[in-house]
Amino acid sequence: MKKISWNSLDTKNFHFLLKGVTLTLLLIFFNNNLVSQHCPLDWSCDNQKNITIEFASNADAVAALPLLMDFTFGGITWTGSVNGTDIEYDDSPEAADCPTAQEISQLLNMTFFGSGSTCDGCFIVDDLGKGGMLCDPLDTTIDCAFINEDGDNCLEIMDLTNGCGNNGYKCADLFFHLESLLTCPAIGGSPSLLQCVMDDPMIMPILTFEITQGSGCNAGANSPNVYNADCEIQIGSTVIIQPDGDIEAELPLTGSEFIKYTVCTSSNNLSISGLVITADGCCPCEDPPMINCSNPNPPELVCNPTDANNDGIPDEIADASPAANGVTATSPNMGCAPNAVHVNPAAIPTTTDGCTYTLVRTYKAVNDCGDLMSDECSVTYTWKMDNTKPVITQNNPPPSTDFGCVDAPPPAPTFSVTETCGPIGSIKVETDDSQNGDGCNYTQTWTATYVDECGNEAMPVEVTYTWKMPEPVSLTCPPSITLEACNSQAEVDAAYLQWLHQVSFTGGCNANLSVPYPSAPNYCGGEITITWAVISDCEDDVTCSRTFKVLSPDPIVLHCPMDKTISSCLSQDDVKMEFKDWMDSFKSTGGCEGGVIISEVLYDATSGDNGLEWVELFNTGTQPVDLSGYSLGNGGVNYTYSKVQLNGTIAPGATFVVGGPTSNASNGNPTYDQVANFSPDFQNGGTESDGVALFDIVATSVHGATIPIDAVIYDSPNSNNLLDRYGLFGTPHVGDAGPGSSVERTNNSGNWIIQSTPTPNSISGTSITGNIGPKGTFTVVGDGPLEAPDKCGGSITVKWTVNDQSDCTEEKSCTKTFKVTDVPLLAISCPKSDDFVLPACSTQGEIVEAFKKWKDLFKVEGGCGTTSNIGELDALQPPSFCGTGNNPISFTLKASDQCDQSAECTATFTVKNAPILSVSCPKSEDFVVPPCNNQGVVNEAFAKWKAAFKVVGGCGTSSNIKDLDNIYPPNNCGTGDTPVSFTLKAKDDCGQVVECTSTFTVKDAPEITISCPDDFTMGSCNTEEAVEEAFKAWLDKFDGGGGCDAKGYFKGDPKAPSPCGGSTTVTWVVADEGPSADCTEDLSCTKTFYVKKPDELIASCPPNVTIPACQSQEYIDIAFKEWLDKFQYVGGCNPKETLFDVVQPKACGSSTDVEYLVEDDCGQISVCGAASFRVLEPEELYISCPENVILTECLSQEEVDDAFDKWLSKFDGGGGCGAQGYFASTPISPDFCGGTTTV
Repeated sequence: MKKISWNSLDTKNFHFLLKGVTLTLLLIFFNNNLVSQHCPLDWSCDNQKNITIEFASNADAVAALPLLMDFTFGGITWTGSVNGTDIEYDDSPEAADCPTAQEISQLLNMTFFGSGSTCDGCFIVDDLGKGGMLCDPLDTTIDCAFINEDGDNCLEIMDLTNGCGNNGYKCADLFFHLESLLTCPAIGGSPSLLQCVMDDPMIMPILTFEITQGSGCNAGANSPNVYNADCEIQIGSTVIIQPDGDIEAELPLTGSEFIKYTVCTSSNNLSISGLVITADGCCPCEDPPMINCSNPNPPELVCNPTDANNDGIPDEIADASPAANGVTATSPNMGCAPNAVHVNPAAIPTTTDGCTYTLVRTYKAVNDCGDLMSDECSVTYTWKMDNTKPVITQNNPPPSTDFGCVDAPPPAPTFSVTETCGPIGSIKVETDDSQNGDGCNYTQTWTATYVDECGNEAMPVEVTYTWKMPEPVSLTCPPSITLEACNSQAEVDAAYLQWLHQVSFTGGCNANLSVPYPSAPNYCGGEITITWAVISDCEDDVTCSRTFKVLSPDPIVLHCPMDKTISSCLSQDDVKMEFKDWMDSFKSTGGCEGGVIISEVLYDATSGDNGLEWVELFNTGTQPVDLSGYSLGNGGVNYTYSKVQLNGTIAPGATFVVGGPTSNASNGNPTYDQVANFSPDFQNGGTESDGVALFDIVATSVHGATIPIDAVIYDSPNSNNLLDRYGLFGTPHVGDAGPGSSVERTNNSGNWIIQSTPTPNSISGTSITGNIGPKGTFTVVGDGPLEAPDKCGGSITVKWTVNDQSDCTEEKSCTKTFKVTDVPLLAISCPKSDDFVLPACSTQGEIVEAFKKWKDLFKVEGGCGTTSNIGELDALQPPSFCGTGNNPISFTLKASDQCDQSAECTATFTVKNAPILSVSCPKSEDFVVPPCNNQGVVNEAFAKWKAAFKVVGGCGTSSNIKDLDNIYPPNNCGTGDTPVSFTLKAKDDCGQVVECTSTFTVKDAPEITISCPDDFTMGSCNTEEAVEEAFKAWLDKFDGGGGCDAKGYFKGDPKAPSPCGGSTTVTWVVADEGPSADCTEDLSCTKTFYVKKPDELIASCPPNVTIPACQSQEYIDIAFKEWLDKFQYVGGCNPKETLFDVVQPKACGSSTDVEYLVEDDCGQISVCGAASFRVLEPEELYISCPENVILTECLSQEEVDDAFDKWLSKFDGGGGCGAQGYFASTPISPDFCGGTTTV
């Protein structure tokens, strides 16, 4: 039985029974549970029941068709497609009709069991669709259809009138064989396969046979059992008795390959289709049973097991059956059912230490007849009895549980346990890991517990340790600090106090910080050193020392510029800028100025300016300032646009806000120290700078030139020259703030920013300190205002004085002068016009050079800020060398300066006009050369033609006459329709252009002609003379002429081809040999004269001939002549034949091998052979004679004659040609009384 391999499951051996229009697999292992366990990876399982498969090709689908079923019996429907044809399977009872012959043929021709044509398996069919469900193996009247296993055509239909058992095929052999146990969950347990099948009304019994009632070989034990050929009972098998009295033997669920079964009954032995029925007692229990203890040493029982009987034996041992203890009894004979028996029930447990107990139980096997015993086996049980509590102790406890000051936590305590019955297990130790949280004092508690393996629990032991383990003291001190000079004492004191409180520490135990508090240094300079100390338990004191220093202000040092003298002829703006730069270079260093500055201004509120504008002031000094002598001004042209008289007092380091009266979110919610509505409102910037200034005089004394003590200039440019605090035209400090923003000072140096969130009443976020630098003041020495001298000449002397309000520096001053020199005298000059008249045709270079000299002679000198039109000379270009005609170039020079000086003069520049340009060419009709002249004649005429071209006149004239040097004489062969032509062109630099044209012609030579015949083909097998004559006549047809003296010729020496076939190709050339030989191209043609080849010469020989022996010589001669006549040929020219080795054959046997050769006049040779003519030799004569015979005495004459005749009959012979044997004389039997006959 062949195997079908299914890779996704274990290999199974099974056959199929044909049913309906497809196959039903009687394999119950395809049930819900097993499908869920073995569902292949490429299968989709729905609810562990329905199976959906997708295949890559029709061939794969066909191969898997037997598996495309839902194997839940009881009525299913399956649809699918095989080779593109829809197939439907209905397993419901009403669809139980057998298939038609066509349907069976379609299914059986499919390759169900793999690729190729080999079939694995057998299908049993009843009458090819004429009715009936399955093939009954016991029905000897039906037909069997089966698939053979020889790999031929996979299908063979046989009509077995004597049943299915003929020809080695037994339907009874065609059963399922499964290699593993299969179950039927629909019934439960492990019932028989047939029981599962019988649940489906569509499946008929597999085996049916008659049997009479009997008791079996083990009466009352079981129903009749099924055995295999080796008399081995099939575990789990049964016999089913139907209502009609039949018994169906089911297929076993386990076992190896089988085809015969035995039923043990009380009937006579019977053989039905391969089944053997034996009589009662077929399997006697002849051999002793066997005992097996599969688990002789089971695991130890739980500690203190229960003992309800109080006999020392645990209940789980006393109540267990042998099977439960792993003890089984078996028999090698079928039908025997031995039992396992406990043979030492009185055994009691033993112990050596009072803890561990042991019990040994011994078993033997007893046959159901009770008369056979086996060897014994034992099972040993162990368990422990222990009810004593263990005791926990601490190992090596310390002298005290308070460890004091330590560097690391003390080691955790360890514990040990005392146990009555071992082994000792692990002690469980738990700890809380707690501490008091102050980083110094720690406490931790450990609790040890223990329970032994019998559940006895020890008394817990608790241990608590305390210790001090502070973190090391870490003292963090502020770095030493140095304050800049010029801070107020209040600022120094505040910084000092803040510095003192920057000290901190961590760690320690009960630690305290010791801090001394001496006074801060004086604001004019000094320093102090502070030492801090931390005192802590468990550690030495930790200290640090730092220094607080205040720098003394540097003495005032002036950096005044040198006296400065600038030349006249600058603009007044340039003079002012030079003066401002000179004034800006007055600088000073050192000193401290205490006083009032502008710190913030809001001039453009979001909801309008009126009543919302304000100015914030700040006192940088060390003393309060009375503002009654101060005022504010603002504007664009100067600071007098609107002015406010200040009043009130501003404290040192305090702000003072002036403005209002309105305060709300649109202007930063200021608190006004002085309410003053600026009128008109501040200028808001835009196209030029605006500003706000602080004056140290009353408002009524402020005028446009008053120098402020501080100012902020916003937006740009400062085109109105608003003054800064030095009295200079200040550079804008900041851009336009825009609505809702303010401008705010950021430091002492006067840097400003736009503040989007105004901060009135506060300088927080700025770097403003108590020192903005000493104040410098300019005064004029002598009479006059503080302004730049006049641009046409003058000077000013100023005194620069610098001081501050601190008590630490002294005032310094310097005096310097700024001067502008007097203006020089204005003078001009022009060239003489008569010196600049140039002749005609002067070169342009000469004109350009002269024109440059003419322009260079125009001069302007002196003056202050002088202006003139001398630059207009740059636009004047030199005139053309062709002349200025009646309009010479003229220029008038004019000049004036800023100091009211002026002058002018005029000059002209002239170039005379250029002469007229003309050209001349030869007459074309005078230069026509006739054809067929040599090249010398042509060259001479061509030279005269070129010499006749002329050019005269012009200025800077140019022409193409030199191009004639590159024109060469034409070929004497002629110019055709294109004579040599030349156009003489001339022009000059003054724009004159002229031209003329002439041609030179050479008449063309006549053309050459040629005539050639067509290719010619001549037949084969002509004579050489005929071929030569035809070839000559063909050559005579070639002809040619024309040109100046044209002649024709053949290339090479053409010869006629061979009369046996071939060709000759000739080339005919016609060439001019006159004076114009090179004027025409040679003409040529190529033609071919062919002679056909003769047909191929082919010799043919007759087939070999063999003549039987014993023919007459005449017959052989006629046959040999006819055979020779069959040597033939085809093709060639005048062929000639030759036969070689022709020998007349003999009647008594001979062989002739003939070769046949044919050759013709063209040298073709064809050979065939050797062909054979054979006459067989007759068989050799042979003779057979019996042995000599000597007869015994006392025979009758009749007996002697009879023996003699028999002896003669043994003489024999034959062979040759009809040979016959004979006796040389008639033999006569000897006399019975004695005698001899020789034959």
